[in-house]
Amino acid sequence: MYTPLTLPFLGLLGLMLVFLFVMLEIGVIESAFHKLGMSHRAISSLLMFTILGSYINIPIGTIVSGTLIHDRVIAANGIDYVVPQVQEAGRTIIAINVGGALIPLLLSAYLLWRVGGIVPAAAAPAVSMTPTTSWPGR
Repeated sequence: MYTPLTLPFLGLLGLMLVFLFVMLEIGVIESAFHKLGMSHRAISSLLMFTILGSYINIPIGTIVSGTLIHDRVIAANGIDYVVPQVQEAGRTIIAINVGGALIPLLLSAYLLWRVGGIVPAAAAPAVSMTPTTSWPGR
């Protein structure tokens, strides 16, 4: 943690979370989700799981990486930072974030299933990727 910048950003994050929960409590967010058939408790749980899940990454593969820079000093916003040594040089781990990708993906799948939009959602990319021989009107 870098002290000159950490505390203001943590305070801003705290204010954003308080604002988000206030919006949830007064019903701004709930009214949108209520139309989709989700309860207040489900919305609150989903929000908490998303926030907590953002700290969890599930590795799904590795790729070989190029040369890495070790112990280099980088200046950002007038503060010098030392880039730490890499623990596993030579490869990069590809991971999926639980709170930022997995939970929204599951929520989207649930909502598509609930409103009956799975077939149109699956067909849309197939239709848009269909090659055409000429543009209409040419």
